[in-house]
Amino acid sequence: MTTYEKIQFRRSRDMGQVYNTSFRFIRQNRSVLFRSITFYIMPFILVAAFLIFNGIGDLIGTVSGGADGNWVSIAFSVVQGLAGLVIGYVAYATYITLVYEYMRLYQEAEDPRTVTHRDVWKATRKRFFIGFANVLVWGVLVSALTGVVVVLFYVCLAVALFLSALFDAPWIIVIMYLLLYLIEYSLILYIQVFTFPMLFLSAMERVDIFTAFGRSFSMVNRKRNLWNAVGVTLVGGLILFILRYITFFPISLVAGFFAYFNLNEADLLPGGIWFSLIFKVLLPFFTLLYFYSFTVYLVAEGFETLSLDERVNAKGLREKIDKLGTYRDSGPEYYEVSY
Repeated sequence: MTTYEKIQFRRSRDMGQVYNTSFRFIRQNRSVLFRSITFYIMPFILVAAFLIFNGIGDLIGTVSGGADGNWVSIAFSVVQGLAGLVIGYVAYATYITLVYEYMRLYQEAEDPRTVTHRDVWKATRKRFFIGFANVLVWGVLVSALTGVVVVLFYVCLAVALFLSALFDAPWIIVIMYLLLYLIEYSLILYIQVFTFPMLFLSAMERVDIFTAFGRSFSMVNRKRNLWNAVGVTLVGGLILFILRYITFFPISLVAGFFAYFNLNEADLLPGGIWFSLIFKVLLPFFTLLYFYSFTVYLVAEGFETLSLDERVNAKGLREKIDKLGTYRDSGPEYYEVSY
C-alpha cells in the first residue's frame, strides 16, 4: 500500500527537481485535477475548437470555389472563427485559474485528499473574473512587448537591407538577419519567462496583477534565477511541442494513407469527405487531447515560481527552521536576516 505524502511547495528546486515535482504532483492528484478539467473546461475548449476549425474549413471551401457572390458564407465563417476564439480565450483563462486554484487548495489543506472537484470549481467560480482579468492583462502586456520587439526587428532588418545595397555586400543582410532573429527570439523568450509567474503569484498570494508583475520581474532578474526560469520554460515548450506532434500525428496518417494507396485526392480537397472529417472532427478532437498536456506546463511554472520566490525572499529559511532541534542545527548565529 502506497503512503500519501503531501508535497512541500516552498522549497528551492533546480530545473530537474521542478519537473520531477510537477509530474509527481500531477500523478498524485490526477483524479481530482483531470476530473475538474474534463468536467468544467474541456466542453468549452471542444466547442471553441469546433467553431474555429469549422469556420476555417468552410472559408477554405468557399474561397476555393470562388468568392464571387459568397460573401455571406465568408462572413459566417469569419463569425464562427471569432466566436470560437472568444470562447477559447475564456476557456484558456479559466483553465489557468482552475489549475492554480487547485494548487492553492492543495497547499492550504491539511489533507489534500479531502479536496474534491466540486471544491476546485467553487474556488474557480469565485476567482473567475479576477483570473480572467489577470490573463487578459498578461496577454495584452505580452502582446505589446512582443509587438515592440517585432517592429524593432523589421526596422533593423530594413537598415540592414539598405546597408547591404549601399555597399553591395549581400553578406551583411545574411549575417544581420541571423543575428536579429536570434535577438528577437531571445527577447520574446525573456518576455515569456519574466511575465508568466505573475499569474501564479496573483492566484496563490491574492495580490493584484501589477504587484505580482513587479515581484515576478524582480525574482527572475537574478543570474541564477534567470537561467533556471529560462530552462523550465524551454523544457516546458519542448514538452508541449512533442505532445502536440503526437496528438496531431494521426491527421498526418490520414493524408499519408491517401497518398500511399493513391486514393481519390478530391476527398482531401475542400468539400471532400476527408477534408470535412479532418476539419470538423479530427482537429477539434485532437485539440482537446492536446490541451490536457498544458497542465504539465502550468504546474511546472507554478513550482518554478515558488522556487524563485524561495531563493529571493525566504533565502532557505524554511529549510533552516526544519533543522531546529536536530544535530545539524548550528545555533541562532547561523540564520540570515532577509531584508
